[in-house]
Amino acid sequence: MASRKNFPGRLEERRLRAAQRNAPQSQPVPQNDDLPLLAGSEQRRARVDQSVSIAKTIETSPIPPTLKEFGLSENDLNRLPKPWFRNSIPGSREVYTFIVLDILVFLLLLHRGIHLSFGYIVGFFGFSFISVIPFMILWVMMGFFERQLYSALNDQFARYSNYQKAFAAFGRRKQEYDTRVAKQRAEYWRSLSGVAFERELGKLFSLMGYAVTYTPSTADWGVDLCLRKDGKLTVVQCKAHTRRIPFDVAQRLSASMVDFQADNGIIACFEGVTTPAADYIKSKRITVMTLREIVAHQTAYG
Repeated sequence: MASRKNFPGRLEERRLRAAQRNAPQSQPVPQNDDLPLLAGSEQRRARVDQSVSIAKTIETSPIPPTLKEFGLSENDLNRLPKPWFRNSIPGSREVYTFIVLDILVFLLLLHRGIHLSFGYIVGFFGFSFISVIPFMILWVMMGFFERQLYSALNDQFARYSNYQKAFAAFGRRKQEYDTRVAKQRAEYWRSLSGVAFERELGKLFSLMGYAVTYTPSTADWGVDLCLRKDGKLTVVQCKAHTRRIPFDVAQRLSASMVDFQADNGIIACFEGVTTPAADYIKSKRITVMTLREIVAHQTAYG
């Protein structure tokens, strides 16, 4: 009967279930309409803070697999067979092997008429360039079959292969987790360029359930993003500025709302807007989305 240690997916499922059992019980994270962008500022801030506190209790860092889970120890690794065909980035072994094989194949094909001349030198380098891809494909295939052979003949090698697969999967999940955590910090958003700020906001709005359209980087009529949801159109002006957004930006967005026939507008920025701009948008369907709220939404939905 096959051991469950040969199935890294099952081990990961058990770890996740254990983490969920140990996590504090809480309500589901509010989604879509449960967290309206265009509500009153105090109400929106309170609901965003609630979502952040819930999200922080749910998310946990991925847990790396251990050798013990696969029935292995450090001493076992020293006794494992060493594959010749590595499946990592090509190193000196692969380069030297390729050079030797390339020269041998070239000599076998053209040994009768070969002589030292400029044409043959150019032909050799051309042949080497063309043969790189077939060599790499052959190397990968040989590495795959070599590991399959070792796994069939050596149980410890098979378990170590499963451990490597589980560790690689952990690395991908850890990278995704670290990226999500980085986006939940104000420093990440402040480090973005104007275009990158627009792209990341578009991704955030997509997570929030909006269909996002990016406008051209030039001649955008004061609109960077178009958000569609529930039959309504919201236009967004993104400003990755370290100062408050002036009155003219709000005025231009208001005019663009008429041109786009938009239902609502959003000014996404870091520090908010100036007093004249705030007074102007009181009578408009325009919301200011500050860095604090961007980070909060990213924490809740990311």
